[in-house]
Amino acid sequence: MHKVSIVGIDNTGKSSIVNSLNGIEGVETIHLTTVQNNNSYIAKHTGNIVYYLAKFGERNKLRRLTGLSYLLHLVPYAFEQATKNNCGVLVSDRDPIIDPLCYVHSYLPGITGKVIKPVLEKRLKTFFSLPDSFIYLTSTPELSADRDTEKSQLHGKVRKIRRINKILNQEMLLIENEGIPVKRIDTNEKSLEDVTIEVHDHIKSICFSTSNEVLQPALPSLDLVQTTN
Repeated sequence: MHKVSIVGIDNTGKSSIVNSLNGIEGVETIHLTTVQNNNSYIAKHTGNIVYYLAKFGERNKLRRLTGLSYLLHLVPYAFEQATKNNCGVLVSDRDPIIDPLCYVHSYLPGITGKVIKPVLEKRLKTFFSLPDSFIYLTSTPELSADRDTEKSQLHGKVRKIRRINKILNQEMLLIENEGIPVKRIDTNEKSLEDVTIEVHDHIKSICFSTSNEVLQPALPSLDLVQTTN
């Protein structure tokens, strides 16, 4: 299985794009926070509990509770991912390691976030693995804030989005240094439709490469049969 995580700051179209991939043969999708799309019974019901807990935290501006709720989304995500391990390509609308590391400072500001982050990273890498590749949807923090119609997220102010964007850029550079491919797509000047088409083309190329890798081990035996005949 080849796993792809689509990452980016808020309002870059991650969930919408991943939803649009469901019709591609050989591709399965998984969502970190959009729990209604879960297929697993356990993932769907635990996800609903976490979703309403996060909404309660946001409505009442309970920063630490909201941050904990976002982290708890990893529980239904893990259950859902376990049901999709046999697909050809698995596309996630966020990453279970990178996203929590980028948002931890928004919900645990100051020295607390700095102390927690390395511990959190170690724990996350115990339960999850980094994907085979990333698609990074880039955007300016100002445009991200303008696209936010609900204005309900506690990290939705431009100042906080700038901080998240900076951390995400740093994390993507580290990912590339580890040798994991990162495809960057600038969403500032492109429509959601154009970005979706570009992502579709990229995922289809991964499907083609993955299917070829599966077929290649069989080729020597076919040649041997022909030579023997």
